[in-house]
Amino acid sequence: MAETKTANPNENDNANEPEEKKQCIEEDEEEHSKLTNRKIMKQFQAHSQKEGAGFTVHRPIGGYNMNEKESDPFLMLDELGPVVYGPGEFEGAPWHPHRGFDTVMYIKHGEGTHQDSMGTKGIIRAGDVQWMTAGSGIIHDEGKDHPGGLLHGFQMW
Repeated sequence: MAETKTANPNENDNANEPEEKKQCIEEDEEEHSKLTNRKIMKQFQAHSQKEGAGFTVHRPIGGYNMNEKESDPFLMLDELGPVVYGPGEFEGAPWHPHRGFDTVMYIKHGEGTHQDSMGTKGIIRAGDVQWMTAGSGIIHDEGKDHPGGLLHGFQMW
C-alpha cells in the first residue's frame, strides 16, 4: 500500500529542499539580518544650488554634509524639481564638460534633449534612464527643449 504524506503547516518550509538551496536560503536570511540592523550614520537636509543655465537642484550627496569616504562610490546626486516650467522656459545645462566619469540620469516627469560633441543626440523622456561615460575632451548639452509642464529628474555621478 502506498503511503500518503500530508504537509504539516508547522514543518520547516525548507525541510524538503536540497542542501545547496537550504544553504542559499540561510545565507540570504543572514545577509538580510545584517542589512536590517544597520544604523543611520547621519541625517541632514540636502542643500540647494544653481546649476546649468540657472535652474535649482537639491544635492544630498556631493556637498558639505558628507565627505568622500561617506559618499563613496558616488561623487554627487542631484534632484531637479519637481517644478512646472512654461514652454521653452527651462534652458537646461548648456555645453559643458565631464571628464572621465559616468553620469546616470533618470527623468521621472517631463523630457529634454541631450547632445554631445561626438555627434550623439537624443530625447530623454519620462521613465528614461541615460548612462553617459564621458572621456576627457567631450562636452555635452542637456535638458533643452522641454515642452513645458512638470519636470522632475535625478542625476548621479
